[in-house]
Amino acid sequence: SRLLKEEYGADFVSVFLQGCSGDINHLDQINGTRSDYREMGHVLAETVKKLALSGQPLAGNAVRAARKELYIRRRLLSPELLARAKEVVAAPELRKEGEAGAPAYKDMLKYVADYEGKPLEIRCPVQTILLGDIWIFCLPGELYHYYGEELKKRCHGGKALIAELCNTRAGYCGKPELLENGPIPNVFGSWPNL
Repeated sequence: SRLLKEEYGADFVSVFLQGCSGDINHLDQINGTRSDYREMGHVLAETVKKLALSGQPLAGNAVRAARKELYIRRRLLSPELLARAKEVVAAPELRKEGEAGAPAYKDMLKYVADYEGKPLEIRCPVQTILLGDIWIFCLPGELYHYYGEELKKRCHGGKALIAELCNTRAGYCGKPELLENGPIPNVFGSWPNL
């Protein structure tokens, strides 16, 4: 935001929407390292400057919004995955190449303990805003990028922006076939996961 104000003036307002990036971030879940968020901010600011050169005004002047509350079953872990988590937490040297490490497995076991006996369904408010010909979808959780791609395909030629982590935190939302394979899908926090 500061870099863009320097470029366009003090009254320039940045609007940041956290897109479908549950599987794309500055954390390396395998090695436990992270990138510098400031470096990522510079990349975003430079991209905005390039895109501003070809910007077009909004088509139409429609402004509409809708909201619906969904109740979605939270993710349950298989007995096999729980057993593997306990193995790696007890003996980290058993971790295989490309597999989640002991910290991620500890989070997973904490998640299971924290949500034992709690409702299986999560309240998920979903909002849609239409500004001209641009759709803004406001979704809970950290959706993986392919959900964003699918949603954009269904806009029938309209432009789509997706804001995740809206109204509630519903954890990581990955494809079912990936939930128990690879390092990032295994990440569980202290929030419910879809």
